[in-house]
Amino acid sequence: MRTRKRPNSDIETCVRSSLACALGNASYRSRLRLDWDHHAQRVIQDAAAPFLDRQYRDPWKLSA
Repeated sequence: MRTRKRPNSDIETCVRSSLACALGNASYRSRLRLDWDHHAQRVIQDAAAPFLDRQYRDPWKLSA
């Protein structure tokens, strides 16, 4: 970013790599096999939802 040169990797590759780690962690912690809905960008199993969301302490929040 400082030099304005193209990064070594594009953002889509980074997102897929991070997603694979997050889904693996959620699967391990929920002890479930997770099915990923690529079009809806969500996990089909509701039992894994608590492992894929963060609770922020006040006054911090993430508004997207």
